[in-house]
Amino acid sequence: MAEKVMPVRLPWSSALESEFEQAGFTPLIVSELVELGQVWRFDSLKVVIRAEGSELVWMATLGEGTKEHAHHVLMIAKRAGAQTMRFHIDDDERAILRFWRKYKPAPIHGDEGFGAGAYRIELEALDESFT
Repeated sequence: MAEKVMPVRLPWSSALESEFEQAGFTPLIVSELVELGQVWRFDSLKVVIRAEGSELVWMATLGEGTKEHAHHVLMIAKRAGAQTMRFHIDDDERAILRFWRKYKPAPIHGDEGFGAGAYRIELEALDESFT
């Protein structure tokens, strides 16, 4: 696991919005990220998240270092009271599931109103030594 870094919350700006658009996020998606999410920087990694009750929603990632910092992000969420983390992937992003496999993501079925590609990770079993 990477050396722990202090996460820094970044304010949304036109330059940051432009970074996401240049990385391939559509203007509509960027608008949703700005409206609903907070951007946190871990070294060169930017993660857009939001809280929904006791669930952390991982909305978007930009930059490098997801593998090195994901556990740290999840532990911060757990310490802040989150019980689960949810993420959504499109069909062309299914390879991302291999990355999350060690956290045992479970598909969320339609009874919660999410379409295919929604997954949830239980944070209860995580601790600092889980890698």
